[in-house]
Amino acid sequence: MSNSRRTSVYYVCFLQLVACAVFLNGFFPYKPPLGVFSTTEDLPSSVGKNRLNGKQLYRRHYSKVVVMVIDAFRLDFITGSDRMPFLKELLENGQSCMVSAKAEVPTVTLPRIKAIVTGTVPGFLDVIFNFGSSIMKDDNIIYQASKHGYNMVFYGDDTWLRLFPKAFKRFEGTSSFFVNDFYQVDINVTRNLNEELQRSDWDLMILHYLGPRSYWTR
Repeated sequence: MSNSRRTSVYYVCFLQLVACAVFLNGFFPYKPPLGVFSTTEDLPSSVGKNRLNGKQLYRRHYSKVVVMVIDAFRLDFITGSDRMPFLKELLENGQSCMVSAKAEVPTVTLPRIKAIVTGTVPGFLDVIFNFGSSIMKDDNIIYQASKHGYNMVFYGDDTWLRLFPKAFKRFEGTSSFFVNDFYQVDINVTRNLNEELQRSDWDLMILHYLGPRSYWTR
């Protein structure tokens, strides 16, 4: 092989390495935690011609809130069937509202939880961290609720407990990677409800069910 051809091969290989590096940096960007947490003082005093009152805007309207997450739960499971009659009745009577949100990829557990609690779009690199998530250091609603003295309880996917190890007054985590059947994990979540609903020492309850995802997890 002549020197000119060898140089061309080296040049092409170098360009391929650079192209791969640029692609990986763009497709798997690393977003370091900012470590900055917002306060009511960060709110703007007005939006357009409308003035904002931070104390009124974040005034508590309900004594208790229950957040229920069901993995792989499609919209038509509610609108197109009668398997959730109570929720469907609330929607038809105008006692509740439903908003359809489009989930951006990746749709594995850790990135979706981050999207829910921070309101940001997670990166593809979180797919790797999904198997060994650590404490969340970005601003999020769990931190804000804890900071303002709200008592929280949690039952469900133990990824939440790795992200927020000291946030919950009571909790029981279930592993989503060791599933022997289609219902036992979700039963482990529901079995705590009757006792918790009789208690008055919590403000926010989070329930995370595997739901339909347990079918393909197995």
